[in-house]
Amino acid sequence: MTVFSSVKWLTRVFTNVQLRTLLILPFVGSTVVLVTLVGFLSYYSGKQAVEKLADQLMIEVGDRIVQHLDSYLGKAQEINRTNVDAFESGILDLNDFNSLGKYFYRQVSSFNFAYINFGSQEGGFIGAGYALDNKNIDIAEIIKSDQSKFRFYSVDNQGNRISLVSTLKNPQFANFAWYSEAVKAGKAIWSSIYIWGGLPDRISISASTPVYDKQKKLLGVLGIDLELNQISEFLTTLHRSRSGHIFIIERSGLIVASSEDESPAPIINGKATRLKAVNSREPVIREVTEDLIQRFGSLQTISSSQSFRPNLLGQLEQKPFVKVKPYRDKYGLDWLVVTVIPESEFMSEIQANAHRTILLCVVALIISIVTGSLTANWIAKPILRLSKASQGLAQGQWQEPISENIKIAELQILATSFNRMSAQIKSSFEESETKFYTIFNTTPDPLWIASLTESRFLNVNASFCEFWGDIAENIIGKTCQELGWWENLDDFYYIKEKLNNERIIQNFQLNLHNCYNQNKTVLLSARVQLLGEENCVIGVIKDITELDEELRLRQQAESALQKSEAKFRKLAENIPGMIYQYVLHLDGTDEFTYVSPRCLNIYELEPEIVMTNAQVLWKMVHPDYLHLLKDSVENSAKELRPFLSEHLLIMPNQELKWVQASARPEKKANGDIVWDGVIIDITKNKQAEIALAESQRFIEQITYLTPNLLYIYDLMEQRNVYVNRSVGEILGYSAAEIQEMGANLFSTICHPDDLQRIYQAIQRCYDLQNHEIIETEYRVKNSQGQWRWLYSRDLVFSRSADGQVQQILGTSQDITERKQAEIALQEAEANLRQANKELQRLVNTDGLTKIANRRCFDGHLESEWQRLYREQKPLSLLLFDVDYFKKYNDCYGHQLGDECLIKIAQIVEKVLYRSADLVARYGGEEFVVILPNTDDKGAIIVANKIHAAIKNLAIPHQRSEVSDIVTISLGVSSMIPVLELSPATLVEQADQALYKAKQQGRNQSVVFYI
Repeated sequence: MTVFSSVKWLTRVFTNVQLRTLLILPFVGSTVVLVTLVGFLSYYSGKQAVEKLADQLMIEVGDRIVQHLDSYLGKAQEINRTNVDAFESGILDLNDFNSLGKYFYRQVSSFNFAYINFGSQEGGFIGAGYALDNKNIDIAEIIKSDQSKFRFYSVDNQGNRISLVSTLKNPQFANFAWYSEAVKAGKAIWSSIYIWGGLPDRISISASTPVYDKQKKLLGVLGIDLELNQISEFLTTLHRSRSGHIFIIERSGLIVASSEDESPAPIINGKATRLKAVNSREPVIREVTEDLIQRFGSLQTISSSQSFRPNLLGQLEQKPFVKVKPYRDKYGLDWLVVTVIPESEFMSEIQANAHRTILLCVVALIISIVTGSLTANWIAKPILRLSKASQGLAQGQWQEPISENIKIAELQILATSFNRMSAQIKSSFEESETKFYTIFNTTPDPLWIASLTESRFLNVNASFCEFWGDIAENIIGKTCQELGWWENLDDFYYIKEKLNNERIIQNFQLNLHNCYNQNKTVLLSARVQLLGEENCVIGVIKDITELDEELRLRQQAESALQKSEAKFRKLAENIPGMIYQYVLHLDGTDEFTYVSPRCLNIYELEPEIVMTNAQVLWKMVHPDYLHLLKDSVENSAKELRPFLSEHLLIMPNQELKWVQASARPEKKANGDIVWDGVIIDITKNKQAEIALAESQRFIEQITYLTPNLLYIYDLMEQRNVYVNRSVGEILGYSAAEIQEMGANLFSTICHPDDLQRIYQAIQRCYDLQNHEIIETEYRVKNSQGQWRWLYSRDLVFSRSADGQVQQILGTSQDITERKQAEIALQEAEANLRQANKELQRLVNTDGLTKIANRRCFDGHLESEWQRLYREQKPLSLLLFDVDYFKKYNDCYGHQLGDECLIKIAQIVEKVLYRSADLVARYGGEEFVVILPNTDDKGAIIVANKIHAAIKNLAIPHQRSEVSDIVTISLGVSSMIPVLELSPATLVEQADQALYKAKQQGRNQSVVFYI
């Protein structure tokens, strides 16, 4: 039908009734649309502003976190570097554990670290810090001469050891992450995060630095432990200042710190275990992390700051603002800082405006409806009759034709058309229903119809009855749960949720039970269809039980084969020795048909080389053992007895290595002899045997030659029942004289001031536990009447039948010289403190000019930048160098060039008069001046003074192109520090100004202006 004919038809239809009054309907619609559009635009613009504000807030929070991490973590690496410098300068002796423990104690007290320690390559250890009670600082030590024990000492406020608190078995710190990872890296690093003593509130990380001597030989590792709960406390302060969630995670997904009241290492199965963010009890942390993994595929792929708004469950349909920012440093840290701010923090006002807008829309709509309702009322009744008839038709309720006696011509025509259409639909529906039931009952696949809400079967076809194993009457009316259809109810809930949300599911594989409780594997497809007034499910299943079983058996076989191969490969890689298969052929030739990867560790050869040429291993055998090894192989081949040999190897670097080879031979049908065996490195065992023999001989000699006084004291008889011959050497008394003194021994030879201490020690002996030691220092009078200091250690030697301590075994050492040396030691400690101060001065002083060096400048600039950022005061920087200084060196020589730099440094130091001002040598002939609380005008004044002072020096410079004396070019930069910039910006600006001063002819100052 053409447009013209349509217009003519409409004109003919509307000749009986005027429809002008119906124009009220577009008016109502346009009013609602316009008001809604205005409200939407207002809401959208406000929402855009909120998103921008939220992003700025998250950037500020992220920058504050990064600044805090740089300060907190960077301090540990800086102190480690200072300690290495102290060692390299000869000030710090890593072998003097007593002084080293005090040094670490003072650093822990000053910088509030958790622990500072040093582990030596030989196995010694010294550390100071907070023990597991996290209250007191103690000193722990593993002495090199006795590495079996880990000793803990209480200390005073100066770091002096007071007493031995406890001992533990050597924990073998070389296997710990702070030591092994630093050794492997060969440089300063951060260790893996670990948990102290299994406590959930002691999650830590170590700043570790290996220490080498001048020959680049490893001496040990310096470590500083930091507790990460301090970062959590800082995040909590940010969290309290505003609503939201902040957490830091590793790339692996483990939580480092968070603003929530949740331990990053909770107790799981009685043990503190690192918590993954996806397992956090805080829903926001858990769901944001899951969204990150789903959004980026992996946390490893996040390389830059990202902002997004995920849909989180349980957030009342609000989408929070999320920003994730990577945090890295040059020591290997790679974390993600995640900031989450709820939408409600910003959207409350916008929601209120939206409510007001909706209210205005409702008011406008009511007015429009009331205005148009009077007009539309008189045409509503016939339209309602048509509507009800249409609903009945849609529900399959066939009824009598509606009356066509309607005054409105358009509705009259509509009623006539409706009656005709109703008759045609009824006829078509009856025909379609017949076709549906024919297809439903004849298809070979099981089909069913069930209610969506109750999952109750409404109809099933013959194939379904055959599949189930029962007749339709016993199936229809029951639910699938009542029939016991499901093997796994999770499948039922998944399918139901899928149908409710998407209204269709296709080829979903699951297991079902039939009437005979047989397990069936099927593919299920279903669709939701409205039948009558109820949503129903029409579904079909396809039985793939036999195909699935065949596939499952094949997968099991493949999996078993892969597991077997992986197990053997893992065994070959992890066994401490080299697994091999050696073949001796009938013609006398030999070969290795298999060599495990451990070959590289033992022989320093790739397995492929050995399997290609077996002679490479024979050539490495020491000549003294080669003949014996060959004889062992020949005897094993002749008698088919197990082969065992210990022999010496000469490695490519001429080092010697002991190995033990063992194998079991087997003779093949072709005459070949095949050995399957293992070779292990027994060098350490051999060395240990030699060391043990030497140690036993040494102990015997020590026992015989020991200069200490040994004794056995009987508590019941109150006298010594045994003393060794050293009592004569130490005190001048014979053993008989000591025993004759009996119970009067202490009152006879002990100093009166020490008697109370001695009697208290004897009283404590009655309560001694086995292996418990009592230590006492006291004075005794020798046979010449001189007072000597003794240091005694007593332990239980024997007990009576009722368990009471009867005798104690003790040793006394003459410590008179040590006591006299304590005064000298105190003086040495004072000298050490002075040396530390001198070290700090040397580390921060330029060796030539004796002013601050680049290291000191960097630290001073950073601290002044932070201070003036807080105070919002200006900071200025002067960067200058000597004009044509290379030509000066070429003309006058480097010695006079050094003197020139020294004079310039000294004169510039005199120009600066404020304590906060600093002049430093930046490098070569470049110098830099820091001027806190100074704007660009004040900086120019100082620059002019420097120019004048250097000019007054009148240092001759014949090769200069600007003057016959030494001059400088100088760049000036000045700004008030801001959070978005770093101190490096100030240096870059000064450098650009210096470059411009050189371009403009040198011997001048240029100020950097943006």
